[in-house]
Amino acid sequence: MVPSRNIEASILEFFPLVLHWYDEGVIHQMYEQYKEIADDDVCALLQPDHLILPQGGCTVYKYRPLVCRIFGSSRLVRKNKMDFLACKKLKNEIVEPAILPLATDFHDQLLLIDPYLSTRKHSINEALKRALEYLLNYDYFLSFSQGA
Repeated sequence: MVPSRNIEASILEFFPLVLHWYDEGVIHQMYEQYKEIADDDVCALLQPDHLILPQGGCTVYKYRPLVCRIFGSSRLVRKNKMDFLACKKLKNEIVEPAILPLATDFHDQLLLIDPYLSTRKHSINEALKRALEYLLNYDYFLSFSQGA
């Protein structure tokens, strides 16, 4: 299993998930659950146990961050060569990476939403925690200003 420090994500990539948790009324519970996750741990959202989640994998698949969405289905340009954005096992299975979309195109779209929150990269666990804290701080100040 890969430690979360080896997978980078931006805070912005987690906004769909934390906004979903906010709408569901579980944002505080989720923060308590994930506030102690470490960079040496695997991704906090991974469920490797096939008995709990039949296919294994992401527990929040619908709201997974961009890095997870494009892994194994996009390409990068490295040293003026096309490279498949995937692990060694998947790289052996792809025939023609040129048919895949460029990962940077997706990142450029995030940049248009918020340059600061999309460019600062953190470990995937840290990005999750920071996105939760960002929304909780926003909610606190919003409720404080409305109550004043």
